Amino acid sequence: QAEEAYRIMEDMSKDLQTASFNDDPKVDWSDFQNQFEEQEAEYHDALTWGVDIFDRKLTPAAQKGSLLKGDTTVLIAPTNIGKTTVCATIIRHNILRCKPILLLTHEGTTADIRTKVWCSVLRVTRQELLALYKTEEGREIMRKMLPFLMNYLDYVPLPRAGMTVERVVALVRRLQDERRAKSGGVGYSMLVDDYPACLTTDMAAKGNMATRNIHSYVYDQFVDLG
Repeated sequence: QAEEAYRIMEDMSKDLQTASFNDDPKVDWSDFQNQFEEQEAEYHDALTWGVDIFDRKLTPAAQKGSLLKGDTTVLIAPTNIGKTTVCATIIRHNILRCKPILLLTHEGTTADIRTKVWCSVLRVTRQELLALYKTEEGREIMRKMLPFLMNYLDYVPLPRAGMTVERVVALVRRLQDERRAKSGGVGYSMLVDDYPACLTTDMAAKGNMATRNIHSYVYDQFVDLG
């Protein structure tokens, strides 16, 4: 085993000595016009938080949103304070703009999450929703919203113990590829994950990784995914 460890370290040392960074692109400062044109386009296509004052505070330069391509936004709050409801609000405002969204959840029942999304989309309370679907007029209102839910929101519940971020990332990449294939190259505009603190990593399988390190690794994986 000692010889094997020595061989591995020797190979790693050689790799470091021969590593080349020539393929990494350097920033071209002279290309400022294209840079700012792309930035203007990103601001124009910014997704919305769903609350105008948040959008204006987060990204003042954007016209109708604040969440830019590649952004990673973390919502932190105590248990049962309404994080999932906020996620549903964000989803509502963006699918009504015809922005495709992928929603993943790691806790709660599927029925409850679906109810929260319906309440958000229709802007009604849970009691009002339960009364709405019992009337033909109410069902017609719900049918009118179905195209937005069917075409712009894919929901995948993943409330499984021990779910790893590696499995989630692989799933997201596969679903993104599938959507692009079906939509002429247009993938999801936003991934909403509720909530990644439930996730672990394959590297912690032996129980030798601190919780804070697991959370940090999960966060890094979502940043990379973005």
